[in-house]
Amino acid sequence: MLRTFLALFLVSPTAIAECPPLDLAKLHSSPATETTCYSYEFDSPSLGRKVEANVFFPKGYSTKSPRLPFAIFLHGRGGGRAQSEDIGMRDALDRSRGFVIVAPSGGSKYWVNNARGAKEKWGDAVAKDLVADIERRFHVIQNDPSARALFGISMGGAGVVQLGFNHRGVFGTGLSMSPVFRREKDIWKPGSKSEEPREDYDSFGVGADYRARSPRHLCEKSRAKDGTCLPFNQFRLDIGEGDELLNKYPDTRDFIRELKSSHPASHIQIGRCPQENCEDLAECQGHTYTYWRCALPEELKWLSDQLKRPSPNSPRSTTIR
Repeated sequence: MLRTFLALFLVSPTAIAECPPLDLAKLHSSPATETTCYSYEFDSPSLGRKVEANVFFPKGYSTKSPRLPFAIFLHGRGGGRAQSEDIGMRDALDRSRGFVIVAPSGGSKYWVNNARGAKEKWGDAVAKDLVADIERRFHVIQNDPSARALFGISMGGAGVVQLGFNHRGVFGTGLSMSPVFRREKDIWKPGSKSEEPREDYDSFGVGADYRARSPRHLCEKSRAKDGTCLPFNQFRLDIGEGDELLNKYPDTRDFIRELKSSHPASHIQIGRCPQENCEDLAECQGHTYTYWRCALPEELKWLSDQLKRPSPNSPRSTTIR
């Protein structure tokens, strides 16, 4: 069972060329003539080390143009920053209105501040360290949550919701693709016969620690009088109707249905991939790269439409390092 669980996240059907190292001074010397991807590292005081990331710039990105909004992409379990390329991020961004995307490598820590063990603070690394680094390093809109978005797939899809609650007000828009929501009994713990990854016990813990990292419990704690709980101004969730984790982790289906019922203004659905030209329908509706590649262009178009656009008089200077 564990091998099956990991295979859903570790295997990509195609090999994608590595994004070349970022030369920011060179990039800022002239406008980008096409959508581009680069690799780089940022300092994370919350982790006490550097973190690898990919950064995608839209065609026309330039310090001579108004600052752009940005989004942070959270990969699935075992995916790393390369998963952003594997699912077709560059091509999908090329079809949407311009914004910057940064995709950090976060291991398999569910994008939470670890409850146990080394207590690595992956939530803070994203919502504090990475946001600050992006606004310092790149030509993006400063200090405005409406110009920031958070999106992710699978483990990253759940991370979007969790980070929105635990870092409320940092991101104005959230987009969750194929999220995985697990109950406390689904997490391995000492004495358990569970075949789930043991490292998840360090990430989530039990009892109050688990509830502080569980999107369902965070929602229940934050629920308003009208029944809503989500911490974003705009939110979207999509998962394939054939996603095998809907049955493996029943709370995934149950929680999504509850969110849909309590947030009728948000796009929340268990459904079909928006394109109909897939050769393998099962692959197109499952927890697969095929589904994510198929869905991503429409998802990024929606994301772009939610992000605050720069005004004609936006500042044009930037810090280059």
